[in-house]
Parts: sequence; structure tokens; C-alpha cells
Amino acid sequence: MYLKSLTLKGFKSFAKKTTLDFEPGISCVVGPNGSGKSNISDAILWVLGERSAKNIRGDSMQDVIFSGTNNKSRAAMAEVSLCLDNSDGTLNIDYSQVEITRRMYRSGESDYWLNDTPVRRLDVLNILHDSGLGEGTHSIISQGSLDSVLSFDEMQLKSIIEEVAGILKHKNKKIKSIKKLEAMQASFDRINDVTAEIERQLAPLKRRAKKADTYLEIKDDLKQANLEIAVDDYRRAIDNKQKLTSNINSLESELRSLDEQITSVNSEIGKLTEQIQKENDLRGQHSQNYKSYNDKLARLDGVMMMLNQSLEQARADSLRISKEAQVAFVDFAALQQKQTETKEEFESLKTERADLQVKVDEAEAGLKEINERKDSLDSQIQSARKKRETHAKNANFLREKIAQAHAEMEGKKARLEFLAEKKASVEKSLEAAREKCAEQEAEIKTTQDLLESLKASDDNAKQVMFSCSEAKKAAEDALSQARVEQDSCEAQLKALEKIAKTQDVSASVSQFVATSANLSENNYLLKNITVESDFESLVEALLSAFKDAVVVENDSLLDISVEHGDTSNFALS
Repeated sequence: MYLKSLTLKGFKSFAKKTTLDFEPGISCVVGPNGSGKSNISDAILWVLGERSAKNIRGDSMQDVIFSGTNNKSRAAMAEVSLCLDNSDGTLNIDYSQVEITRRMYRSGESDYWLNDTPVRRLDVLNILHDSGLGEGTHSIISQGSLDSVLSFDEMQLKSIIEEVAGILKHKNKKIKSIKKLEAMQASFDRINDVTAEIERQLAPLKRRAKKADTYLEIKDDLKQANLEIAVDDYRRAIDNKQKLTSNINSLESELRSLDEQITSVNSEIGKLTEQIQKENDLRGQHSQNYKSYNDKLARLDGVMMMLNQSLEQARADSLRISKEAQVAFVDFAALQQKQTETKEEFESLKTERADLQVKVDEAEAGLKEINERKDSLDSQIQSARKKRETHAKNANFLREKIAQAHAEMEGKKARLEFLAEKKASVEKSLEAAREKCAEQEAEIKTTQDLLESLKASDDNAKQVMFSCSEAKKAAEDALSQARVEQDSCEAQLKALEKIAKTQDVSASVSQFVATSANLSENNYLLKNITVESDFESLVEALLSAFKDAVVVENDSLLDISVEHGDTSNFALS
């Protein structure tokens, strides 16, 4: 596995997209100051998941984004893509070429991509840990870090050895397992608390369930009683309705009969009224004739009185006119004749008057009969009117009774509807109570099941804890065994051998040792490392490239190399 290419865009001094292709065997990058050599190492460190701004020579992570110049505007994001050749399968991934991309925006958000697929930072670190790369490893050592590497204490050297041996990944897994065990223990504590709380609530829930059962029984009894009352009311309402219907029918038939009688009486009244009108007309005519006859009789009486007076005058004057008798004989005869005619006319008028009187009497008798008949008819009409009014009152009373019956029927109907609605409401309440009871029973059952499951989970959790403890112990055993397994370290040793061959550090240090006669035996690195006897062969194999390394107290290894050798042996690895 080797670094194949590096693509930078908007990262520090690389404003435009820049691609650097590397061939196998490249051990250093040279160039004038300010050309961006350190930015390349920062880009490699950053794309491998570095989160510390100080490690990439910045105050904040946003400093890696190109800030702009007088001629170029600042970039919106920084992007670095690192391409690794994985033909030898060093990385545990089914790709012969692995491209890791990291993007950061000015908002602080950061994205990771693996072969154009969005991934998490953890996924990238997990893949890189198997090869000794990634955050927290010593695969990239800057010039200022060489002193700190050589001045590490035993624990720091141990961490380097564990990193090279590939144990760091297992340690991280161990830490995660411990955290999971702690979280599981917290969950178990929470389960125990929940179990205790549920057990505490179980007795009140049972009492509530018992009360709910009693409530449902009372509800059922109440529902049955209400139903029986409603049925009785309904039956009584039906009976009353039938009785009222029968009464209404009989009253309606009687009312129709009364209407027919009233119609007949009205017809007879009409006929009698017409006859009375005719009699009144005839009576008026007779009255006029009687008046005319009376007027004639009055005139005749006047004439008779005048004639009588004339007769008396004539008798009185008979003596006086005796002398004139002969003279007046003719006049007397004429007057006598006239008197006779007048008497005849008077008798005729008296006869006519008698006839008229008879007719008047007959007319008065007829009028009296007509009046009597009229009075009888008036009484009949009055009786009929009273009867009609009585029937009308009865009809109104019956109508009121019918309306009252209808209102009562409507009330009964509304009562039945209310009872039906109440029945439906009671059924709904009963159903809701049953559902609530079922829910409470289900809750109780769920609680009991949960309690049982919690108890079972408690047992299972204890078993899991025991299994985890066993697994932890097995992992620790496997970890200890991994330290001595040659197969797990061969890849790392090959990588270290390649680094040693590339940098050629040992030759420079050997030359320095040969020219430094004043160095004591304690100045050698291996003499300052104390290792258990079981790991001596492993450490000797791992540090074979540093067998001639020396430890200095004041000057850095780089300064010594400048004095006694060349600096070409120090390069990025």
C-alpha cells in the first residue's frame, strides 16, 4: 500500500483544485519556503480525520479554508481527497484503490466520503486503524515531533509499540466494550428501578381493576333497569296511543255526524228563511192592500157622514122646502136615487170592507202562524246553533284532546328517542367502560408481563453480564495473545521495514555513533528501554531499525544529523 495521489481544493494556500501524483519510492518533497510543503502534510493529516486545529498549525478548523487574497476571493469550503493503492489488501476493504475525501464548510460542518460514498468519520478511522494510519497514530511525524518521540517515557513508548503492533484498535474496542457494559449496568439499574416502581403500582392497579369490575356490574344492572323502565314506558305509551286513536276515531265519526246534522239544519233554515221571506213579502203586500182599503173606508165614512148630514139637512129643510117640494121633487128624487146608489155603494164598500177584514184576519192569522212557525224555526235555529256551538266546543275539546294526545305522543316519542339516545349513550359508556376495563386489564397484564419480562430480563441481564465478563476476559486473553502472535505483526513489521529502508535512518545514526567517541553506553536508545523477558524478541524485532539510535538531552536529533551527517534520512513517512 502506498500514497497514490493527493487532491486539494480550497485548503489553506491551495485555492484552485490541485492534484499531486505520487509514485512508489518517493521519500521527500522539497521546495522553497512558503511553497506549501507543510500544507501538504497538514492536508494528509486533516483528511485522515484530525480534529485538533493545533496539530495542523491553526487556531480553528475554519483556518484550513482558503481565506482569499487581493486577486482571489475566499473559498466557501475546503476539500482534500487522498487516494491509496490497496492492491496488496492492507486495508480491510474490497477495493484495489481507496479514495478518502473530507470536506469542511465555513459553518463548521464536515463530511467524509469513501470512494464517492458518504460515510462517518468513525468508518474511516476503523478502516485506517488496521493499517496504522488515522487520528492518534504516529504514521505522520513532523519535524518538531522528533524530539518528543525520542523523549517518550515508558508508557508513551508502550503506546507506540501497541500502535505499531495493531493493538490500538483492540484497546479502542475494549474501551467501547467497557462503556457498553457501564451503559448496560445503568440500564439494569434503571430496569430494577422500573421493576420496583411497577411492583409498587401493581397493588393500586389491582384495586382499581376491582373497582372497575364493580363499576361495570353496577353499570350492567343500571342498564338493565333503565331498559326495563324504558320498555314499560314504551308499552304504556303504545296502549295510551291505541286508546287515544280509538277515541279520536269515535270522536271524528261523531263530529262528521254532527257536521251532517248541522248541514241538514242549515239547509232547512235556508228553506224556512226563503219561506219567511216570501210570507213577509206577502204580508207586506196584504198590509198595503189593507191600508188602501182602510183609506177607501175612511173616505167612504166621510162621504156617508156628509150624506147623513145632507139628509138631516134635507129633512130639516123638508118643511121649508115643502113649498119647494114640487120644485125640488125632481131634485129630491135625484137625491134619493143618489142616496140609494150611495147606500148601495156604501153597502158594497161595507161588504168589500168585510171581505177585506176577513182577508186581513186571514192574513193576520197566516202571519201569526208564520210568526209562530218563525219563532219555532228561530228556536230550532237557536237550538241548532247551541247544539252546533256545543258540537263545536266538543270538536274543539276533541281537537285539543287530539292535539294533547299528539303532544303526549310526541312527548312519548321524544321520551323514547331520549331513552334510545340514553340507551345508546349508556351502551357507549358501557362500551367505553369495558374498553377502559380491558385497557386496565391489558395494562395489568402488560405490567405483569413486563414484570415477568423484567425479572426474566434481570436474569438474562445477569447472564449477559456474566457472558460479557467472560467475553471481556476472553478479549483480554485474546489481546494478550495478540501481542505475541507473529502473523498479526508481520504487516506492521513490513511497513516499518519499508519506512526504515525509505528513510535510511540507521545509516546516518551509525555514522554519527562512529564519529562520537564521547558517547557512553547509556546514550543508546535500546539501553534505556526496559522490557519483560516475554516481549524482548518482539520489541527487538520492532525496533531493529532503531538499534543504533542514541538519546541526547540538549540538542535535537535533527541538529546532530546536520553536524555529523546529512538530513536526507529525515522525511515524511
